[in-house]
Amino acid sequence: MQGKVIGMTPGAWMLVLLIFSTICASLAILWWAKEDGQFDDVEGIKYRMLKDD
Repeated sequence: MQGKVIGMTPGAWMLVLLIFSTICASLAILWWAKEDGQFDDVEGIKYRMLKDD
C-alpha cells in the first residue's frame, strides 16, 4: 500500500483540499456580501418599481 497517506490516495487528498477551499471561498464571499450590506433590504427592491420618481 505504497503512496497512501492515512488510508487515502493523493488524488483523494487533492479532492478534499479542493472541496475545503471551495467551501472557504464560498463562506468568505457570503461574509463579504453581508458586511457590504447586500442583505440589508431584501424586501424593498420589489416595492421600488412601484414608487413614482
